[in-house]
Amino acid sequence: MGFFDLFKKKQPDAAPASAPVESVEKGDCDVVLTSIGSNKIAVIKEVRDVTKMNLADVKDAVERTGVVASNLSKDSAERLVARLIANGAQAYVEDKSASFAPSESTKAEPVSAPELKVGDVCEGKVVYESEGLGTYVEVAGKEGLISATGFPVGMTVKVEVVAINGDSVDLKWVR
Repeated sequence: MGFFDLFKKKQPDAAPASAPVESVEKGDCDVVLTSIGSNKIAVIKEVRDVTKMNLADVKDAVERTGVVASNLSKDSAERLVARLIANGAQAYVEDKSASFAPSESTKAEPVSAPELKVGDVCEGKVVYESEGLGTYVEVAGKEGLISATGFPVGMTVKVEVVAINGDSVDLKWVR
């Protein structure tokens, strides 16, 4: 070895092939963050674990809220949402493969009000969000309130009918 060989940059060793890496499957789902919550650092770590983006990009995405992880399988997206919620954030899975404007031939018949019963689990459309109260959801022509927030208007959410009160219903969000 010559004198100048001492100053040459040494190439870093390759990472060991046996390093455990969580498998994230690709798919048509995005994870949308609607609120960071009080544990911002933990939320950033969870998103970074899945996306493998650099820290600055993840921090910017989390602070902006909105889509923080794209093109995940439904299972991977749901796991990330569960981890974010466990850390105090509010998030949901947006399935890009689902059509939000079905053709006339594929539209399901709406459930009429008399068919709606206490205990039914059904889908409803988000109508609007009330500051500090929750999210108003329309189910079978009746409007009800769920305590969860951060859903965009028009999104379909799964709810359980707790009580029926004339033109309104008491609902519980089902994850």
